[in-house]
Amino acid sequence: MIARHWKGVAHKEKATSYLKHLEEDTFSVLKGVEGFIDVHVLKREVDSGIEFIVISTWQSMDVIEGFAGDDIDKAVVPDVAKDMLLSYDKHVNHYEIALSAIN
Repeated sequence: MIARHWKGVAHKEKATSYLKHLEEDTFSVLKGVEGFIDVHVLKREVDSGIEFIVISTWQSMDVIEGFAGDDIDKAVVPDVAKDMLLSYDKHVNHYEIALSAIN
C-alpha cells in the first residue's frame, strides 16, 4: 500500500469552505477510484492560516497514476481549491506503508 501526502495552508476565513470542498467534491471523486483505500485530513492553526495535511492511502502506484496522471508526483489541486489556499505543495510525497496497526 502507498500513502500519498500533501500539505496546504488555507485562509482562516476559508478553512471551513475548503473542508467542505474536500468532503463534497474531492472525496466523491476518490471514492469512485478502484484501488483508493481511504483519506485523512489533519489540520492545525499556524500564523498565516489553517494548515492541512491530506494523507490518502492507495493499493498501488499504478492506481495513483490512474487518478493523478503520468506525473504522479504533481499535486492535483483544482482552481476552486487554489482560491481558498494561501500556499500549497506543488508536489506530493509517496511512502510505502511498512507497518500499520488498527485497533
